[in-house]
Amino acid sequence: GIQRNPYAAWEWGMVERVAGNYDRAAGIHQLASNAFEEIGDKPRAVICRLDRGLDLAAGLNEDSGRKGVSGDVTKVKEILETAIQATVNTEG
Repeated sequence: GIQRNPYAAWEWGMVERVAGNYDRAAGIHQLASNAFEEIGDKPRAVICRLDRGLDLAAGLNEDSGRKGVSGDVTKVKEILETAIQATVNTEG
């Protein structure tokens, strides 16, 4: 399904985010990003990567921020920095 319709997958990820299923939303947004890349839609692939970072950031709790539980803060920061850097020179 995701490979055939990455737009629907993107929306599915948003629904999961609104439902508070942040890890699941992040995974879906990553798959949607991959699918957009495969069809040559780089701008939407980048947006999905940004969404993934936002999903993961939304799922952080106070302990994650203070104690670095499982390295979540570092991971989210790296994902967002990479996604933001990919926005440079993205056209479409």
